[in-house]
Amino acid sequence: MKLSVIMSVYNGERYLASAIDSILGQTFRGFEFLIVDDGSTDGTAALLAKYAEKDARVRVVTHQSNRGLTASLNELLPLVQGEYLARMDADDINLPERFARQVAWLDGHPACGLVGSAYKFIDLEDGAGMTFLFENDHHFLQWYLCFQNPLAHPAVMGRSALFRAVGGYREDFRYGQDFDLWWRLSFITQLACLPEALTCVRRNPAGVSGVHRPEQLAAKRKILAEMLPKLSVAGLDGVLADDEDNVSQQGTYIRKVYETFTARAEIPGQVRELIRQDAAMRMAVIFLKHPLTSLDLLLEALRMDSVMPVRALSFGFGRLAARIARNPIIR
Repeated sequence: MKLSVIMSVYNGERYLASAIDSILGQTFRGFEFLIVDDGSTDGTAALLAKYAEKDARVRVVTHQSNRGLTASLNELLPLVQGEYLARMDADDINLPERFARQVAWLDGHPACGLVGSAYKFIDLEDGAGMTFLFENDHHFLQWYLCFQNPLAHPAVMGRSALFRAVGGYREDFRYGQDFDLWWRLSFITQLACLPEALTCVRRNPAGVSGVHRPEQLAAKRKILAEMLPKLSVAGLDGVLADDEDNVSQQGTYIRKVYETFTARAEIPGQVRELIRQDAAMRMAVIFLKHPLTSLDLLLEALRMDSVMPVRALSFGFGRLAARIARNPIIR
């Protein structure tokens, strides 16, 4: 079998049908769809039973109590029969060409073990927000991982053997498990991110990112503390990547990571330029948040990228336009 899709759902009845329909309606048809009902108490179980009865590709595993996403996904990994493994979440939506595009990419790029895609935010009523697009380059994606996660969990597809080779998701991380896994995979295989928005990620205030943000932040810090030394990023003792109350630390963090990446001879010149621009933009963002205490960072950002203000203005107008438009793209 070419592809296995794995998903865990907990009390996700409201959006579950649209999520499953977006999987079963893919133009690429050769896959199995493994779903964990992680102790749901709403109508999730009945809905899953209907889909499993109608479509033989759907296989459901039921938990009597909630065990969490990490444990549920790890339970599915031994059941996966596909050469490739795709993730999906129960409140998101895939566009019909997602699997076809990502399977074709992995087939054509044997050195790549994990591929994501650009994605579009949608709200609780399917209204479209910003599209997030990342450079399709392994080095840039690893740079970005030093700050944030560029590979949305429900937008990735990878080689099943590699998921198993690194031991799947680590049980230490009830939150941020995807961020941790992408980091570990990045040391043994190439990462990629297709420029097409193939997934719609729902922004739900009641979701994990909204309710458990402190836990996610703590997990992120723990992961970076482990992974950055493997990149030979030095001089970060006591420095946090996202301490918003310490401007000096934020600037130091960007500089140290930037120095490490610019010293890597294997990074192509074009990608170096993108990393330089991104580093300058990050410094400028800190200045905008703390204008009275970070003028030095703005000046440094301008020295790194003199046209950065124009780029920032264009980005700002793009975000404003996206918020105003709010086009419903799914209905």
